[in-house]
Amino acid sequence: MSQRLLSALVAIALVCAPVAHAQEENPKEMFEDATRLILQALELMIKAIPQYEAPVVLENGDILIRRKPKDGDEPEMPAHPEPGPDQDRI
Repeated sequence: MSQRLLSALVAIALVCAPVAHAQEENPKEMFEDATRLILQALELMIKAIPQYEAPVVLENGDILIRRKPKDGDEPEMPAHPEPGPDQDRI
């Protein structure tokens, strides 16, 4: 995953440098544009990382860790069961 991010950042830098130089922007505008592109790349990377709910210990001792549904997705499994009185919460 980090190689993808590094590749994306290098590609952004290679694309932005000649374009910014050709337009003869001032350094402040160039810095703002580069920062905006880097933040967009980081946002995409964070959205790609799966998010998980809190672990649940089932009656048979199994530990269940569900993925949180993405925006607009319906949950694939019903809501997780609450631990009984003889089970510890994690």
